[in-house]
Amino acid sequence: MDEDLSIYREHDDVEVTVHIAGEIDLANIARVLAAGREALSATDRQLLVLDLRAVTFIDSAGVGALVSVVKAARAERREAKVRVRAPSVVRTFTLMGLMKAWDVRVEPSTT
Repeated sequence: MDEDLSIYREHDDVEVTVHIAGEIDLANIARVLAAGREALSATDRQLLVLDLRAVTFIDSAGVGALVSVVKAARAERREAKVRVRAPSVVRTFTLMGLMKAWDVRVEPSTT
């Protein structure tokens, strides 16, 4: 559900980071797409970081939204990196070949 998702953006001199927390699914991919597009249009930083460390679930529609954001960054000759933590997200990315196709860093749980 849409209320199970929070998104915010920050940037520094090098990168723009989109922090996403909760569940990414068909119900909220429009918000994910908008956040990615806004991050790219709001700054000229060459590095886009999708911080998904607080994402607990992602379905195929959510993956599709992230693919669109990463493609948009690459089309603008920007680098994209992804940070993940939840085993379910890592598994989904692995099964879909994204662990090899993208610059993905798996960060251990802090608990």
